[in-house]
Amino acid sequence: MNAYETAGILNETLILVIADHGGQTAGHGFINQKNVAIPWIAKGPQVNVNYEISSYARSMDIPATALYALGVQQPPIWMGRPMSEIYTSSPYQWPAGPAAPYASTVVTVAISGLNAAGFQLAVAPTMKHLIKNGAYASHARAQMPSTTMPNIASIIMGAGPEETGVCQGPFPDANSGTCYWNGVNDSAVPPITGPGKLFPSIFEILFQHNIQNTAAVFRYANITKVLESYVPQYLVSTDANVATQVSNLLKQSTPPAYIFAQFWDVQSAAVNSSYDGAAYLAAIAQVDTYIAQIYNNLPNNAILIVTSDHGGVGAGVNGDLNDRSIIIPFIAYGSNIKQNYRIPTYVRNMDAASISLYALGFQQPADWQGNYHTEIFQ
Repeated sequence: MNAYETAGILNETLILVIADHGGQTAGHGFINQKNVAIPWIAKGPQVNVNYEISSYARSMDIPATALYALGVQQPPIWMGRPMSEIYTSSPYQWPAGPAAPYASTVVTVAISGLNAAGFQLAVAPTMKHLIKNGAYASHARAQMPSTTMPNIASIIMGAGPEETGVCQGPFPDANSGTCYWNGVNDSAVPPITGPGKLFPSIFEILFQHNIQNTAAVFRYANITKVLESYVPQYLVSTDANVATQVSNLLKQSTPPAYIFAQFWDVQSAAVNSSYDGAAYLAAIAQVDTYIAQIYNNLPNNAILIVTSDHGGVGAGVNGDLNDRSIIIPFIAYGSNIKQNYRIPTYVRNMDAASISLYALGFQQPADWQGNYHTEIFQ
């Protein structure tokens, strides 16, 4: 700073100060609050003085803020966002929802264990029909670690493990080796919204808007841990029962505004054989028939989103940091969705929550990190 002052340009310079990580006595790289909580400081022309930022701030927001200050648009693939609050004193807000809802019902389906490679090889006429008649990303991404709970949380919470706190699985490059989450009171890192409570899901946001006609239908029992207690929950024993329960809900005179559904047999086949084997591909073909059942019962003015929590490699190995574990399909079909439209922007499974909420006519919370992908609507 002395050099800038000597040169007479200090008052024209934005200075951003950040840390790469925290640490503890044993070192750094561990997955806990001491390692992830860091300072974020800005000083420069027109920057508020002695002002505490209330928006969620991350190290990735530094380059976005620098470009914003220089008047340069950031690349669309960047995930950081300009910390405009340092100038405006207004906390960050996502763009408002649409003037009118695009759908009255949204069904989000998570097929556990489905990776993009397996999907391309499998006989799945229904899902490929949805692609032809909807919007899709053949190389969407799961969250890391590529395991079930962090990704199911992201699919309904519109954010990643670093925000939701739902981090469960291996990080081979971390000193601790793994992160854990076993409920709101048993986690390595609390959600950014505060310890002792769930990060807000799409169910919570809809509830705040007095929309209580929702449902979650799933096979994996632990999913109940990321659902608010007031959410109608159906833990069923087979994938066929998932399809039947979702179909029955859709047949009601007033279908739920939002349904989350999770299938498990594809993941089970991968664990019992491999992600490349005949049993895995057969399980994908079978779940495609269940998707057909849901598709055939969609009411008018409905949207169906199909994605995955993660993939894997070999004999049931998931949680790894490789394309077969992380690259997954993503499909959006239905009311006001473009047809045969390949989504040109970066897609993650957390975007399912953002698209769903936007389609129903609502703005997503500032702490969510998903993308509306407004380009898919017509």
